[in-house]
Amino acid sequence: MIKDGDGGSIALCWRGVLIAASLAMAGLSACRQTPPTNLSCAAISDCPTRYACCGDGVVGTCFAGSTCPGGQVEMCGSAVGSGGGCPSGQTCQGSPYGGGVCGNCSGNDCPNGGACCDNFCSTDDVCSAGQTQLCGGAIGTGLGCPSGQICEMGPTASMNTPGVCGSCYGSDCPTTDGGTDSTIQDSGVDAGFDSAADVGAVNASVDAAEGDGAAGVKPPPPPPPTVDATEGDGAGCPSLVVNGDFALGNVDFSTDYTYVAPPSLINAEGEYTVWPDPSQVNVWGDWLAMSDPTGGHGNMLIVNASPNANASMWTQTIPVQLQTTYTLSFWMACLEADCISLPTLQAYVNSVAVGSLLTAASPGGTWKKYTATWSSGSSTMAAIRIVDTNLTAATNDLVVDDIFFGTCD
Repeated sequence: MIKDGDGGSIALCWRGVLIAASLAMAGLSACRQTPPTNLSCAAISDCPTRYACCGDGVVGTCFAGSTCPGGQVEMCGSAVGSGGGCPSGQTCQGSPYGGGVCGNCSGNDCPNGGACCDNFCSTDDVCSAGQTQLCGGAIGTGLGCPSGQICEMGPTASMNTPGVCGSCYGSDCPTTDGGTDSTIQDSGVDAGFDSAADVGAVNASVDAAEGDGAAGVKPPPPPPPTVDATEGDGAGCPSLVVNGDFALGNVDFSTDYTYVAPPSLINAEGEYTVWPDPSQVNVWGDWLAMSDPTGGHGNMLIVNASPNANASMWTQTIPVQLQTTYTLSFWMACLEADCISLPTLQAYVNSVAVGSLLTAASPGGTWKKYTATWSSGSSTMAAIRIVDTNLTAATNDLVVDDIFFGTCD
């Protein structure tokens, strides 16, 4: 019973629900202000009207209002995989504790290793037939996808759209760089993936050429190797560089530059990211949409060059054999359409310059290959550094990909 200031009865409440009132709106307000105590729940269906089921994912309590207080999640019981009992824009996700909690997913963020299926967290690690399995920002890897599939950028994927699991359509496969021919110095590969139609065309051509002859049938890729196996002599010459094609993302190398994690955007000199499409990662919006050196759509090292002399954009230290000659190579391109001030790269091994200075090709978006040889002598380690010697800020923006170091000629 709720009484007014004069002792008169306004409303009769039971478990926070208005039963009778002389002033309905006042009574409703009063009922909401006196929620039931210790009314446990596993989902909103266990609570009175206009209550949420709030808790820690294990035990919930009915709470007056449409949202839960800070530190608690809204619980949705057994409605996992639907929007039932959750606020607008959220779904009922599987909880490690057996029930469901409200939220949303974009890939690799579901509890207990569950798959993210059409933005719903599943309690299984593979989505049901007809659902799209999302894999977040793990583009070019097998993370968050069933065996035999990888995380790809779909036709509508962007910086703020998660990747989808599927079969690879180019060098986005985590197992290969695509068989780059080491004798080519200017690949002629230009900005080729600036529309959904381009992606579809590549998919279509691969579908027709691979598999057992049946349209659209492709064999699953093998597990990712520990080294890049397609650079060098074009016949499976192994590279000693780890993650030289950046398929694993921003790992296995060091740098003097500042990393900008997607979906944040590069907005200053000396910053870099790892992403498949340069046009999506800077605040100015003037970088080209371009494919990688093999014509595919895998990750690349995307750099806004530093004005600091000798700043290393990429460094990796590799064990080597005594008295052995090694080949170092990589691809680079300018990101600007005009490229007024072309990037100029120099590689160093153990602080000594190797090979000639490489100036980016013009127009922008044209890949150019750097190749040098180095003899180990008495060295047992090779500390490799790549430096942009052009300290001019304007248009000195570039991509680097497919870094190779091995004993191939």
